[in-house]
Formats: sequence, C-alpha cells, structure tokens
Amino acid sequence: DGWHLLADALSAGLALDWIAWRPDTVAPPAGLSARIQASGVPTYVVTASVLDAMSPVRSASGVVAAAARPHADVRALVVPAPALV
Repeated sequence: DGWHLLADALSAGLALDWIAWRPDTVAPPAGLSARIQASGVPTYVVTASVLDAMSPVRSASGVVAAAARPHADVRALVVPAPALV
C-alpha cells in the first residue's frame, strides 16, 4: 500500500498481479507511471470505497497492489556457514 512500496516492488523484480489506484489522490512519483506501463501489470482505476476494501491498512494511500510471495529456501539463509543469525 503506497507508491513508495510499489516502486520498491518493481525495483526488486517482484511479479505484480495487479495494481489498483484512485486518480483523485496523490500522483505517483516522477517516472513511476512509465515503469508501471512498461511492466505490463494490469492496472485498475477504482473508487475510494473499493480501494479501502482492498487495502490492508486503515487509511489507504491511494494505491494498492498484489504480488505472490517469492519462494525462499530456508537452507539458503545459512549459506555460507557460519551464517549470522
């Protein structure tokens, strides 16, 4: 939830499933609109009540997106040994 988290997700290479946003809220930071279009992720313009229902936070920031959690192998967390835990 939030333009900065959406930008971070795109930078991290997460495969976003969709993006929903309210055009009457804060616009995305410079350059982010082009990155979203280039990503090919489906985007939806929604109303305030729809965004509020979709968002996991109490006060939605104007944009929300969904992505599958990347698979993480627990063994990779302790390589190379000795790993700091």
